[in-house]
Amino acid sequence: MIAMKIFYPNCGEDSRFDMDYYINHHMRKAKELAGELCKGITVESAVNDCDMPYIAIGTELWDSIEDYHKALDPHRDMLVEDIANFTNIKPVIQFFKIE
Repeated sequence: MIAMKIFYPNCGEDSRFDMDYYINHHMRKAKELAGELCKGITVESAVNDCDMPYIAIGTELWDSIEDYHKALDPHRDMLVEDIANFTNIKPVIQFFKIE
């Protein structure tokens, strides 16, 4: 299994992040578009975002990186454009193998 993690760094006072939009629109839409190929989605938000290195971390679970690309590559532009609707932070994306 593969975890694709999207880290949103805490960039200071000028940062904006709409957690409600991220959870209820962006991540929900990504899951709907991916269908059954995406095995699950979680969102973690910092309890005290003033002192934490990340404001939020989104995780998508996949059987393989190939499934991730098959499911979301056709929708990539739309999902990337939607980022401006909830944040001005540039996300950092990393894939992890779940052992």
